[in-house]
Amino acid sequence: MKGIRKKEDPWNAIGAGFFTGSALAIRGGRKQMLTSGIMCGCLLAVIEGVGIGFQRMMADQTRLDAPPPPPAPEPQPGRAMLA
Repeated sequence: MKGIRKKEDPWNAIGAGFFTGSALAIRGGRKQMLTSGIMCGCLLAVIEGVGIGFQRMMADQTRLDAPPPPPAPEPQPGRAMLA
């Protein structure tokens, strides 16, 4: 699938699941091939969806934010600030 579409995304896994399920049920006839292909495609869709959800959840936890800058020192009375 990746070679045909020239793209790497979840649809590749879903399509591959459909074709694999269909190929495994080839001896059962067209109806069994279609049913098995749809079921395997749906299973892969659920797995890909859970994977994407976990990636997004973990990305929020590992985001590196820069700490805020320290406050500027306040000038002391009677002393001139050097620039």
